[in-house]
Amino acid sequence: MTQRVKDAIRALFWPQSIALVGASPDPQIIRGRMVEAILEHPFPGPIYPVSRTHSQIRGLTCYPSVEALPQAVDLAIITIPAPHVGMTLESCAARGIRAAIIISSGFAEEKSEVGETRQQAISDIVARHRIAVLGPNAEGFLNGQMPLAATFSPTVVHFEGELQPAGSRGAGIAVISQSGGVGFSFFNRGRPKGLVFSFVVTTGNEAGLDALDVLEHLLEEDNTQVILMFVEGFNQPQRLRQIATQAARRRKPLIMAKVGRFEAASAAAASHTASLAGSYQAYQAIFQRYGIISGSDSDHMIDVAAGFAYFSGCLPLGHRVGILTPSGGAGAWLADQCEAQGLSVPELDRSTRDQIDVKLPAYGTSRNPVDVTAQVIFELGYAPVLEIMAASPEIDAILVA
Repeated sequence: MTQRVKDAIRALFWPQSIALVGASPDPQIIRGRMVEAILEHPFPGPIYPVSRTHSQIRGLTCYPSVEALPQAVDLAIITIPAPHVGMTLESCAARGIRAAIIISSGFAEEKSEVGETRQQAISDIVARHRIAVLGPNAEGFLNGQMPLAATFSPTVVHFEGELQPAGSRGAGIAVISQSGGVGFSFFNRGRPKGLVFSFVVTTGNEAGLDALDVLEHLLEEDNTQVILMFVEGFNQPQRLRQIATQAARRRKPLIMAKVGRFEAASAAAASHTASLAGSYQAYQAIFQRYGIISGSDSDHMIDVAAGFAYFSGCLPLGHRVGILTPSGGAGAWLADQCEAQGLSVPELDRSTRDQIDVKLPAYGTSRNPVDVTAQVIFELGYAPVLEIMAASPEIDAILVA
């Protein structure tokens, strides 16, 4: 990736000025909801609506065309009908605008020759001018730090508080999704739990930037420490190996849901964003080889991301787990779950067991899982046995049930 392209991507995600091409005052339509979202979370730079039918929108002066803008803005957000997008994007490039989000649909996802031709025209403009483009058929993105809610998602409007919860100790979580609805659903589910979202990025049909381009950029963002991804497929899946290696070196966990395991999901992906889903089994092999966590559902992914966001400084060094419980049944159940996830539950060393045994009744066990019984918990609490277990050389982490 050249420095010029990197600078264009920086302009996309951290713009100092924006143009809303196709802006409307009507919040009931997508073009108006974009305006509403951006104004509700005050963007710190100038905003220029482009509209042929309005002279002002919510107190902002409108301009009849991209050419008429008073300056070359960093980012154009395009919400006009598909037949006019290519010409408008060309005008943006000629005006010196370095980045664009194309919200408009009516491209390759339609599975028609006209739609595919329109999308190819966008790709050609991107290649010719080396501008950074998300979309078409995208839901936009959120930069929770600026703030900039460049999206029509209903999840970013009409709620109390800030986009990032005040006082949260959690590290920044970024979301990259080829589905707009799924991408912002992570934000909607995670924010009430106090999670800090640095970015939510939806890539749509990926005529310009794809999900791996975005991932490569966000790995360099200091305020992003965990990355969630929802993908239908990659155009160049071999790139995932290199980028996943970079993520591991930076100690930034990747938690990824890959759809298309069965035929119905693959067909849905193709009709949704014109994506080739690719072999589910091949992706899973890459995940295991390069340490990518496979997401089973949104709640699972959010919980795992929260764990990394709050406890990234004290991650276990290995896969060996000690289990402390007052219930033998709960301990056995947890042991099964650990083994199913590729963890091991080894027997504790003799020295550690001897120290624990003196605190247990005859019907307790120090083997691992360590069943201290309810009696010990009532008399001593968890701390004395936890302290002994923590010093054991046989385990890397402790689960308490």
